[in-house]
Amino acid sequence: MAKSYHKLILSYALCCFSALFGIQAEADVIEFSVDELAAETVLPVFEPSVSVRDRIVAKSGRFELGLGGGISLNEPFYNPQNLVGNLTYHMTEVHGINLSYTHWLDGLSSYGTQLRAGQGFPAFDPSLAPSPESLIALNYQNTAYYGKISLTKQTVMNLSIYGLAGLGAVGLSREGGYKIGAHAGVGQKVYFTPSLAFRFDLRFFAYRGPDPTTLDLDPALPPPPPDSFGQDFFFNTLLNLGLVYIL
Repeated sequence: MAKSYHKLILSYALCCFSALFGIQAEADVIEFSVDELAAETVLPVFEPSVSVRDRIVAKSGRFELGLGGGISLNEPFYNPQNLVGNLTYHMTEVHGINLSYTHWLDGLSSYGTQLRAGQGFPAFDPSLAPSPESLIALNYQNTAYYGKISLTKQTVMNLSIYGLAGLGAVGLSREGGYKIGAHAGVGQKVYFTPSLAFRFDLRFFAYRGPDPTTLDLDPALPPPPPDSFGQDFFFNTLLNLGLVYIL
């Protein structure tokens, strides 16, 4: 036991001595021939890079027609329901030009109807003021993602996610004319076939137009002239659903 203890102390002392005075063991030098060395990287870069090789839904150079409907999510006075039409030309699988048209249905919202009837408030008729009646917008559309989704174990569907932005003209009722505004949105398409798809999008448009709350709109009085209203900035949100067909 004493001998083992002395050996342990001696080994520890030799290690400390080697560390202090930099004593190193000699190492063998291994040389390779230049011809045997790799001339390329381990992970080569493939050019051109292709993310989708077998595209079932081909859109490049084709037109896309869409029809549907939706609602305005933040419209207080007027009927929020609308009809929507889209015509898109796909220059490539990523870039496209979109022309959209939105038409609002006539009438007031439930809150606007209560105001006109004077329920709890002095009678106020929003229908006497110019209101958004239609929206036509020209947009640049970018398809940011194309892939597949499996809703069930037996069904695989193609989908794409896109964004768009452009300028639009808001048509006002009661001869209010047109107001230029900005238009943008994001959406998704789920394809049933290579030509038919379900379209869902969330859009935003902003414009400066007449504010109905700047005048006393008494239902018993005739509608005031459109230019008598004060101007304000409006930001509206649209939620649209529909079908599209690639021609």
